[in-house]
Amino acid sequence: MQTKIIEVDESVEIVSLAEAMEHSRITDSYDELVVQMCLDAAHNQVEQWLNRKIMPTIIMAIEEEFRPSITVPYSPIIEIDSEITCEDAEGNEIVLTKGTDWKFNCISESIIFNKNNTSISTYSNFTVKYCCGYNHDDGPTIPAAIKMAIRLTFATFYEQREDIIVGTNVVNIPNSARRITRSFRMR
Repeated sequence: MQTKIIEVDESVEIVSLAEAMEHSRITDSYDELVVQMCLDAAHNQVEQWLNRKIMPTIIMAIEEEFRPSITVPYSPIIEIDSEITCEDAEGNEIVLTKGTDWKFNCISESIIFNKNNTSISTYSNFTVKYCCGYNHDDGPTIPAAIKMAIRLTFATFYEQREDIIVGTNVVNIPNSARRITRSFRMR
């Protein structure tokens, strides 16, 4: 399945600037710009390690060939559009409707096509638009372990801002952050 990010809701604050500064005992607001850059980088690094979206993200995904069920990447899934589009053998766009042609299994996070509709198996280029990530309002809340991993990674990035520091190597998130988020990691 190929995916493309359409929009990221950056209004959701996972770890605030104040929380990051408190975590690292930074009392001087002089470094706020550097702190924010390190915090953003830590967020991106943890998100990459987890192989999932943390902030609410709208994604467009396409599966070229028919499969009875399609696993949707980047859980947790907040919402899937009510329509999935695909193409028939002549290249005409077909709209599949939720409930009639397909359903979403929230446990396996997969789209399951109606096996009674045999024409679906002849279609291709299944396109779905969905929202994934964690949400403070109506979706799954951000686990404390992920927030802590961002704080730990931020602290490492902030303390080791230079490209070369004798005896250290900052290319991945810290081992403690990896350890506490291992159960949330998607393979």
